Amino acid sequence: MKKNNIQIKKEMISLVEQINKFDYHYYVLDKPLISDIEYDQLFRELYNLENLHPQLMELNSPTQRVGGQPLEAFEQVNHNTKMLSLSNVFDENELDDWLTKSMKEIGKKDAEIICEPKIDGLAVTLLYDKGQLMQAATRGDGLVGEDVTANIRTIRNLPLSIDYQEKIEIRGEVYITRDIFSKINTERIKQNLEPYMNPRNLAAGSIRQLDSAITAKRKLQIFIYQMIVNEDKDINHAHFSSLKYLSTLGFPINKLTKSFSKISEIINYCKNLESKRSNLNYEIDGVVLKFNDVEDQKILGERARSPKWATAYKFKAEQKMTILKEIDVTVGRTGLLTPVATLEPIIIGGVTVKHATLHNEKYINENNIQIGGKVIVERSGDVIPKIIGAPNNSIKFQKYNIPSKCPFCKTMVQKSLETSEAYCINEKCQIRLTKNIIYFVSKDCMNIKGLGGQIIEKLVSEKMIQGIEDIYKLHQFKNEITKLEKMGEKLIGNLLTEIENSKNLPFSKVLTSLGIKHVGSELAIILTSKFMTIENLMNANYEELENIEGIGPKVSNALIEYFQNEENKKLISSLRKHGLNLKEQLPEKKHESIQSIFTNKNIVLTGSLEKGSRTKILNILQELGGHINNTITKKTELLIVGSNPGSKLDKAKKNNILIMNEDELISELDRINYR
Repeated sequence: MKKNNIQIKKEMISLVEQINKFDYHYYVLDKPLISDIEYDQLFRELYNLENLHPQLMELNSPTQRVGGQPLEAFEQVNHNTKMLSLSNVFDENELDDWLTKSMKEIGKKDAEIICEPKIDGLAVTLLYDKGQLMQAATRGDGLVGEDVTANIRTIRNLPLSIDYQEKIEIRGEVYITRDIFSKINTERIKQNLEPYMNPRNLAAGSIRQLDSAITAKRKLQIFIYQMIVNEDKDINHAHFSSLKYLSTLGFPINKLTKSFSKISEIINYCKNLESKRSNLNYEIDGVVLKFNDVEDQKILGERARSPKWATAYKFKAEQKMTILKEIDVTVGRTGLLTPVATLEPIIIGGVTVKHATLHNEKYINENNIQIGGKVIVERSGDVIPKIIGAPNNSIKFQKYNIPSKCPFCKTMVQKSLETSEAYCINEKCQIRLTKNIIYFVSKDCMNIKGLGGQIIEKLVSEKMIQGIEDIYKLHQFKNEITKLEKMGEKLIGNLLTEIENSKNLPFSKVLTSLGIKHVGSELAIILTSKFMTIENLMNANYEELENIEGIGPKVSNALIEYFQNEENKKLISSLRKHGLNLKEQLPEKKHESIQSIFTNKNIVLTGSLEKGSRTKILNILQELGGHINNTITKKTELLIVGSNPGSKLDKAKKNNILIMNEDELISELDRINYR
């Protein structure tokens, strides 16, 4: 007897409910109820019905997890509630300090603190309405993210339908297990492809795939860590109880999440989890600590980019021992020869490490590092692994000598006896030229999109680029470039537009892009605001340069040496002819009346900024009347600290200089409405 649409719809709903139930038990509870063969039969039955009756298909059918038609681009999503980052603490003292200050602010002697593993993945926000997943978005800049709903639907341990009809917004961390990561890399190696660097990057890249079918193959997973929007106060008065409620709806909550009220218990939890991190099947890089009571959270509030009621206790960098098989040498854009270790492969934090940095010849010999011997390797997050030393090797030590010739162009290298650094001084060396071009077009320099490393290598090898100035002659080779792999007419058109637009960038950007030794974006801003034109800077003598705050002998010598070089003079002359900006434009004083803590202050910045462009922040500080310096001196009044700060932070503490972290900086700029 032929079934009508109502009967077919009921059958499809029944199959969806069964498959969702089996998915939950398999992916979330890790307790499968049926065999793979039985599951596949149900799945195929639903798939066939949907193909025959597509108009009856459920929006969140399990069959949609395998991916649909590729997108042309991601739509932007405005977050109703900001997606904040977390501040960090790095040891017990900093953790105790955060807790003590927070308790004082809420007026309590103790409070319930929720501790949960800090998953090293990608944060997403999920919106459900009438029991259905309606939208998923990435964090983006915290205010605006990207719509990745199609890709999120492919995550098998995430329910697409829930037994809750009101609107609810939740947040989670998408990750990839170590097992799956290892399998994917094994397959890539078999296909002679470069393996992925780490699980976090692969997970993030998978979520940002325009083709959700590719995302589905990556077998991503998710842990839910927060409920954001919900009008039912009974399930949203405390963080831990809201997580438990979400678990009853089928959401995967990390089982290692615990509640404590004593600092000793929290520290023990952090230490215990750190000791067991390598046994987990997913990457973690710390512990997230949150005040449980929502009222406490409201009292503590938030900074511009992070909540004050939560922080992350970051684990120490992981270390392991292995054998140093070989020492190769790379050549950088300045000609610096850097030894790189080839290692007996080891797994650190779920990532296979085969190479590590070795700094220079002096570092290798002082630390008893030698080929064939054991070495201690350290890896922290996405940072390139480094060799931090060697145990007492039983083999007889042989002193390492850096090559006397450049491994690429075979020119004799120039070596500093003082620093042990060796340089290829051949400015026509092809590898140096390629890396100089890559640096010149990079985001913090001329920001020419469309000129990636592979394209640059081809342009250099085909002699279309023989110097930096040739970037501005590429329009002459339009037809030839179009014939290169992955370079169609539309792409070359966009590239030429980007090149033309780069001519409008400020003088400080051009100066940074020249790649003068020791001159980064901060020093470039200091120099261009002082000398105003490239001619004035080129004609400056040693005394004039060294009298500038933050400019020492090294920088002064590097500048004079650079501008005395005839090839560099020709380059600057050529860039001027091509229309690049080689004089400082006086900024319009739109905010003359604004007085801030930065006005007339001598300011130094250290560490990496994660929330915004370093150059943009420095320009804003200058506009607000701050004086940018490069080094800590007696005149320094404010140090702005990003992640991984150097020795400047220690100097500032010793000299009682005011210290401001990145979140506090952004918060202050927001307070005066200047960003």
